[in-house]
Amino acid sequence: MHRQMLKIAAFGMVLFLAGAGCQSQVSVSTPPSEPNVVSEKSKEAEPTDTVVKETVKTDSTMKKEETKTPNVAEMKIEAKTEAIVAPKVEAKVEAIVPPVVLTPRTEAFFIEAKQWEFVPATITVNKGSKVQLVFQSKDVTHGVSLPAFGKNASLSPGQRVEMEFIADKTGTFPFTCSVFCGEGHGGMAGTLIVKE
Repeated sequence: MHRQMLKIAAFGMVLFLAGAGCQSQVSVSTPPSEPNVVSEKSKEAEPTDTVVKETVKTDSTMKKEETKTPNVAEMKIEAKTEAIVAPKVEAKVEAIVPPVVLTPRTEAFFIEAKQWEFVPATITVNKGSKVQLVFQSKDVTHGVSLPAFGKNASLSPGQRVEMEFIADKTGTFPFTCSVFCGEGHGGMAGTLIVKE
């Protein structure tokens, strides 16, 4: 009776380990002086003339070798278990973040064009700013040319003309009247200063 219960318990342990995805080897032997000892350490079975071996592999095939039936009172059970470890999986998560678009600060100026000057004649802005220059002629047709930023426009009397650009470089840049407006035309100029 005890022998059958021990065999069932050993077989149940083998099936449990096989179900957990492990390779197991259970050996039952009769040692000379250690009755009824259960050990979970991996050891070699001591050589005796009475051995029962059961091996279960993950493909559910079973091999059984049996010699003499041991005495239940003198049995020693050794369990050798080797876990099958899944390969390491690395997950790379990339967040999709929309680019941050910074709207440049707008710096706006009203400039009056009249014979033979721009008022104000000097405009100072910060690099990276959106510059808005609003020109209006007070007397005759004038023009305004700001070649450093590719701007040129004609100014009819009383009409407002707007120029917009990004001040993307530092320095001092002249703007001039680009339409002949009389004898002082050549000296009609202003300065745009872009600072860091």
